[in-house]
Amino acid sequence: GPEVRTAGNGPTVGFVGSFQKFHGSEILVDLVNRVGAARPSTRFLLVGDGPDAPSVRSRLARNRQVIFTGAVPHGAIPGLVAGLDVGVLPDSAPYCSPLKVIEWMAAGRAVVAPRYGPLTEIIEDGVHGLLFEPGNRDALVAAVLRLIDDPDLRGQLGVAAAERARTSLSWDDNARRVIDACEAAIAG
Repeated sequence: GPEVRTAGNGPTVGFVGSFQKFHGSEILVDLVNRVGAARPSTRFLLVGDGPDAPSVRSRLARNRQVIFTGAVPHGAIPGLVAGLDVGVLPDSAPYCSPLKVIEWMAAGRAVVAPRYGPLTEIIEDGVHGLLFEPGNRDALVAAVLRLIDDPDLRGQLGVAAAERARTSLSWDDNARRVIDACEAAIAG
């Protein structure tokens, strides 16, 4: 797979997914530039493709801290996610519960995500990850810098996130909740 250890020797901050408007491609470029300037040893691993990928790639082309993989086979994703210290979701649709975030949590990564309803249901801020006010770029940058600077916090969040994903965010748990709700409705 892509060599991830080239661009710096600090923590690796990354995004894995489709580069499109609702995932905050603009915000991602801004984040990489600002965090990269503030913490020059940080690496950024950007995995995936999508309508905004060419624009993001060209706008970050001169940044030596960034590694773009482009589209990768699904089987390569877990290994790439395992190489992240911090997984960032710059934006989301307010009603989406992005599976990628649950996958990052299950892998024990520290996650930074926007405080939309569905995400607040899976991430308690400061416990399973860090949440920021959607669209607040300063708050996003601050959250990522906090995790870069605090390996202990990254570790704590990652452990709690993995536990949360394992115990209450699996397909089995979702199915159990649906069945319980159906049985309650029928009984009612």
